[in-house]
Amino acid sequence: MFTSLYDEVILANPARMFVEALQSAVESEGLHVVRTATTRSGLADAVRLSPQALCLTAWGFPDGSLAEIAPQLRAIAPDCRIVVLCGDNDPAVLSAALVAGVHGFIHTSRGLDVLLSAIRRLRAGDTVIETSLTRVQPARSREAQRVRELANYLTPREYECLALVASGLDTAAMSRRLGVSRTTVRSHVQSMLMKLSVHSRLEAAALAVQHNLLPGEGRLHAVAGT
Repeated sequence: MFTSLYDEVILANPARMFVEALQSAVESEGLHVVRTATTRSGLADAVRLSPQALCLTAWGFPDGSLAEIAPQLRAIAPDCRIVVLCGDNDPAVLSAALVAGVHGFIHTSRGLDVLLSAIRRLRAGDTVIETSLTRVQPARSREAQRVRELANYLTPREYECLALVASGLDTAAMSRRLGVSRTTVRSHVQSMLMKLSVHSRLEAAALAVQHNLLPGEGRLHAVAGT
């Protein structure tokens, strides 16, 4: 068992039937759905009225995307944990969501059991990414070139840390996997973040997926904060 402040939930999605179906599933976890919304403006109002809730929201609404109001939501409710439930398979959407400062991203194809498990981890304080992104061709752009040039400065160990971060391992698990101390892991990760010019593990993971910096399908799971 764990202690959590996030017993109240906000559900936001343009499809009212989706909201109603999700509500019964969420309440099966012993949580209380305090507000629902089907528009972006309705979401902002719900967060304002319940600033310490766990917010499960779509990315896009008829009146705009979450990205455009994310700074406002963080300002009015810094304690609200915002989790995007999205069916889009574009890595750029994941990247945009993480840059917007969400605490979780769950692809709807992952299923109800994964969602409920993710909710438990989110309530315990983790940041969670559960997605099924398919591998895409790297973007042919100046930004893509810049990212690859930055990645060239990573040492083999830092690349390994990037792969482990993108696989969802926290510091303790990385320490066990690499056979080094947690302090050494943090040092490698901090160096990796600095070389990639990002500020968090989430940004590094998003960058790795969007620009195919790692082998395999680029699939992310849970990314813990420490």
